[in-house]
Amino acid sequence: MLNAQKTFKRLSMCLLSSLSFQSLAFGLESTNFNDVDNKNFEVSELQEQKKIEAESKSEDFKVSEDGVLTCYFGNAKKVIVPDTVKAISSGVFWEHNEIEQIVFSEELTTIEDFAFYGCENIKSLKLGGKIQGIGRAAFYNCKNLKEIFIGENVSEIGECALFGCDNVTKFTVDENNKTYSSYNSMLYSKDKTELIYCPATVSGVVKLHEDLEKIATNAFFNCTKITKVISNDKLKYIDEYAFYNCCNLKEFKFGKEIKKIRSKAFEGCKLLENMVFPDTVTYVGASVLVGGAKNIKVTFLNKNTVIGENDDDKIFSCDQNVTIYGYEDSTAQTYAEKNKRDFVVIK
Repeated sequence: MLNAQKTFKRLSMCLLSSLSFQSLAFGLESTNFNDVDNKNFEVSELQEQKKIEAESKSEDFKVSEDGVLTCYFGNAKKVIVPDTVKAISSGVFWEHNEIEQIVFSEELTTIEDFAFYGCENIKSLKLGGKIQGIGRAAFYNCKNLKEIFIGENVSEIGECALFGCDNVTKFTVDENNKTYSSYNSMLYSKDKTELIYCPATVSGVVKLHEDLEKIATNAFFNCTKITKVISNDKLKYIDEYAFYNCCNLKEFKFGKEIKKIRSKAFEGCKLLENMVFPDTVTYVGASVLVGGAKNIKVTFLNKNTVIGENDDDKIFSCDQNVTIYGYEDSTAQTYAEKNKRDFVVIK
């Protein structure tokens, strides 16, 4: 049997390496990897080399008296979670790439952090029954996941729970769910005021719901196939990394009530060559257009827009050719002059 602490250390280092960049993007800086139960990684070398089975067996699981699945020793394509399981502990199925199908128990309520991290060959997820909580990065990097169903009892989906699930083509939410809803294959809050997650397979022109007020952190993260976003007049806030690496996004027009665009919201949007921040915008965060178009025109229609969180914050990369448009004696002019960018006065 491999030493549990050594195994845990190895996996922790792997996670730290793979998440070194994404942890910033997903607000996981405070992740304490010591919280992951060491017992989840007690896997023998023999078991790692075990022939892949068709279905899991009862002896493949270690379940506590109170119904917590703490270890999985199997190597099956189809995993049938025992009926007694009420919670799946952190990291239990970590990088079990042989898994293609999961059948959850009827009593399951909680899927904890990193539970199915890196299970690349899972094809579909049916998070129905009594399932309520889905932890952080629970299905992180399940690359071949194509269908996701969120049941009526799911009330919490952790940060980056679905990050890296880049092949999702069908995303639905039970109409009786009181926390979440779906619209155009995207995950919204129940009242449609917050957009939480857009699958990377969404392409072309994206129309936001008419009631949308906030685009959440990472909502369109790495959605490389979208080309245009049609906003609405109720949208007020765009959070950090919202459109990170949307490298084919050419156009984004803000509505009449937009107020704040937070740090790195449009980082890596290489085709976004013209950005107009309306007079309603009071704040534009640091690095908001870093790594974007080589030649970019940016207009500030509010004389007092706060640009960056402090005086040293940059919103562009050093190698971008930037022309800033704004009013005389505005914060835009001050920013342009300080950062030696071309400035054109709006008459």
